[in-house]
Amino acid sequence: MSVESTQLAIELNVNHYFSVASFALLYYDYFLTIEQEIKFFWGRRVAFASGLFFACRYLALFGNVPVILQTFAYWSPDVNCRLLQRYHQILSMTIQTIVGFILITRTYALYQRSRRILAVTCFTAVCVIIFGCWSVTRVASTVFVRPALPNEHGCSPRVDSSVGRRYAAAWAGVVVFDTEILILTLWKTVKMWKIGGGRLVHTLIRDGCTYYAVLTMANTSQILTFLVSPFTALCP
Repeated sequence: MSVESTQLAIELNVNHYFSVASFALLYYDYFLTIEQEIKFFWGRRVAFASGLFFACRYLALFGNVPVILQTFAYWSPDVNCRLLQRYHQILSMTIQTIVGFILITRTYALYQRSRRILAVTCFTAVCVIIFGCWSVTRVASTVFVRPALPNEHGCSPRVDSSVGRRYAAAWAGVVVFDTEILILTLWKTVKMWKIGGGRLVHTLIRDGCTYYAVLTMANTSQILTFLVSPFTALCP
């Protein structure tokens, strides 16, 4: 096996290891919290907030089945990996949009249904969505090179550096939106703490900072993967 093939095999293995961990965490979290979901959501009328919850939860649960097959199944050489990868990107963008609506709804409620806050967060979200759609659709004509290794499983196309920069820009928009939500949440909770918010303030700060830290680390690693990886890096 050549040096290039060896390096490619290592990259594929790393990609598969991280994929296994991600999918395991996704389904472990579902079964870990299904009891609470049944208790607090099932049997009740579906409202706007609960509808967003179900959409985000089950779109991620079932929508990732094709992604699992894309990553680990054996595909014939004539399979169009670009279509599979495009589905993966659209799924990620859709889930991020739903999560954005959930965060906007929570922030809107935290600010006592302030229309100004709603307008600011919605404007940022729309800008991020438009920019993300532009970044993804701009790669429609890009040639995706499928790795060619003996007994290779999965459909993990490689993209060139220009495509990687566009994907990185799209994910950077998500980080900007999350940062805005964190700032608004902390600003409000600090004001509540000054007037004796108590346990609610502690919960908001804890959950808000934890969510931001975890998501920002994940998104930053994704951005760095697109920017720093060598030419024709594997698309995660």
